[in-house]
Amino acid sequence: MNEDHYDFDPPPGAGRIKRFFFSLYKRFIRIRGTPEEIAWGVAIGFFVAMSPTMGIQTYIAIPLAAIAGVSKVSAAIAVWLTNPLTAPFFYGFNYMIGAMVLNYPLKIDVVVNPSWIALYHSGKQVLYALLVGGFFTGTFMGIVGYFFIEGMIKTAREKAVKLKQLKDKIKPEDINKLKEKLHVKPEDIKKIIGKIPVKASDLHKIKDNLPVKKIKAKSC
Repeated sequence: MNEDHYDFDPPPGAGRIKRFFFSLYKRFIRIRGTPEEIAWGVAIGFFVAMSPTMGIQTYIAIPLAAIAGVSKVSAAIAVWLTNPLTAPFFYGFNYMIGAMVLNYPLKIDVVVNPSWIALYHSGKQVLYALLVGGFFTGTFMGIVGYFFIEGMIKTAREKAVKLKQLKDKIKPEDINKLKEKLHVKPEDIKKIIGKIPVKASDLHKIKDNLPVKKIKAKSC
C-alpha cells in the first residue's frame, strides 16, 4: 500500500508532547516492509540497545538486521532506546542483574555513573555483569518490542485500508444525494413540532421550573 494512505491526524487539542509522539508514531508506521520485518528489526535494535555498546550500537544493529533480512530502518531507530539520557538507568539495572546472576559484588560508582571511563577502571567483572544483564533484559525487551510493534503496525495498516475503501465507495454524486435527503423543508418542521407531545399547560410548568432569577427594576 502507498504510504500516503497512512494519514492519521493527532487528536484535537493535543499538546506538544502528544503531537511529538504522534508524529513519531506516524513516521514509524510508514517504514517500508511487512509488519513482521519491521517488528524483527525493532527486536534486534532493542537487544543491541541493552548491550554495553552505546556509541557503536547503530553500526552493530544495522548489519545484523541486514543479515537477518529484516528492516534496517526500524533496527536503527530501536537502538536509540539507550541514549545519553536513558543509558544510566538501563545500564545500571543491567549491571545489577548481571552481578546478581554471576554473584559479583556491586560497585556503586558504576551504578551511579555508568560511563566508558568508569567501566574501564572497574575491571572485567563489571563488563561481564553488563553483558550478562544486558542479555537477559535485551531478550525480554526484544520479545515485548516484537509483539507490540507487530500489533501496532497491523492495526494501523488495517485502519488505513478501511479508510481507503470507505473513501472509494463514497462518490461525489452520492454526497449530493445525501445532502438532498438531509434537507428539511419548512412544512416538515411543522409536522415534527406537531408530533412532539408537549401541551400548553406543560409549558407553564417547564417555565416555572427553569432556574431563572427575577431581576427587580431599579427606580430612577
